[in-house]
Amino acid sequence: MLKVNKALTYFNIEESKIGDRSIEILAKTLRINKTLKYLNIESNEIGQEGGVAIAKVLKANKVLIDLNMQENKLGHGRVEAISEALKINKALKRLNMASNYLNYANIKTISKGLTVNRALTHLIISNNHMENEGAEFIGQMLKTNKALAELNIRNNGIGDEGANAIGEALQINKALILLNVQQNKILDKGLKAITNALETNKTLKNLHVLDDYIVYYG
Repeated sequence: MLKVNKALTYFNIEESKIGDRSIEILAKTLRINKTLKYLNIESNEIGQEGGVAIAKVLKANKVLIDLNMQENKLGHGRVEAISEALKINKALKRLNMASNYLNYANIKTISKGLTVNRALTHLIISNNHMENEGAEFIGQMLKTNKALAELNIRNNGIGDEGANAIGEALQINKALILLNVQQNKILDKGLKAITNALETNKTLKNLHVLDDYIVYYG
């Protein structure tokens, strides 16, 4: 259907539990689809094979701008294919990979793709297992990325060391407008590192740090 359909722009199969095999079949049609802009495949038990299939879509498809892959199992496998796709994709604007069991190694891989990417403006990777090591890779990416405007890394086990890396990046980054680091393990030292960056950062407008604490700057 999606191969020949010339009208559909939004496709939602959230919570269908279809798994990798069905995603692979769907992906084959999406590679050549020229109208679909929004794809929601949240909660479908998608693992490494499904992730590879979606990566092939991102490499070939030139119209998809919003992809929701929240609550799947991408972190149970390797995410190199998605990272490589992000390096060459020039259409996708919003990517949601929240709650995918992503650890610091997965975050490192994805960050490599984002270092090169110049299209993605909104990234949600909340509720994963980034921890300080992953936050350091995110910080390195933010130092060179010039497209990302909104980043949500809420609830990732990030402590003061990771917050310090984010703070250092904010002193250099001139693209980010919104940053959410709520529900992590950031204490006074880490909080200071982030807020001190606001002395030089004139771009960030919304900073969500603690559960009920939002700093508006600019």
